[in-house]
Amino acid sequence: MGRANEPALHVLLGRTGYHEREVSGEMLLALVEEILRHGVRDVPYNGRTAREHAEGWVTYGLAHYRPVVERLRVEAAGAEPA
Repeated sequence: MGRANEPALHVLLGRTGYHEREVSGEMLLALVEEILRHGVRDVPYNGRTAREHAEGWVTYGLAHYRPVVERLRVEAAGAEPA
């Protein structure tokens, strides 16, 4: 579990890269959407954004994080998701 002051997106995406058999891409995206719906924004924490953590998981080989990366990219640009 994250520290009390750790942003919610970082708790979800920062420390643990879930394999798709554990948490599907659809579930990750739904969790991110729910967190964003509550007004949370992807702010840097310890020098990285949650999107950067998710990009790292994609680089590591967890391709099901790609939709999360794209959603957080849209969020950072201030646009509405498609």
